[in-house]
Amino acid sequence: MKAKSLKIITLLAILIISISFFYKKETKIVMVDGNAIYVKNFPDSDKQQIRWWHDNRNSIKNEFNLPKNSKDFVLLIMDFGKGYEKKPEEGWTSFDKSPEDFTCFANIKPPKNCIYNNQIMMLMGNSRGYISIAAAKNQYLEAPDGTVQIIRKE
Repeated sequence: MKAKSLKIITLLAILIISISFFYKKETKIVMVDGNAIYVKNFPDSDKQQIRWWHDNRNSIKNEFNLPKNSKDFVLLIMDFGKGYEKKPEEGWTSFDKSPEDFTCFANIKPPKNCIYNNQIMMLMGNSRGYISIAAAKNQYLEAPDGTVQIIRKE
């Protein structure tokens, strides 16, 4: 009886893990505006976010010419979230969103031409080749040799 229960539990665990891998969506860059990169399905953990940056920085440079200056820059990774939304009316506020919390785009037809500003990662490079990385929970410093160390825990 115990062996049969163990088999069932093992099979359920394998099924759950398989489903979670199947439904994990790939991060997609939806658009770029200035130094802001809008993404969908961005990783949740610091480790995964930093890995995403390392895996994608060359393609971001080649495709979008970002950062423009590789030694002195600020890049914002923004959550594309629900996509384009209607900006709330002036004077309207709620606990989570106000008109100032949106970036609107003239090249998108109104009224749904705004994106809620939800920054999920910030990268700041300096003239000495170091990159400060503000990820999901903590802040890191990447040295010119590629090593990353935590500099502030939340």
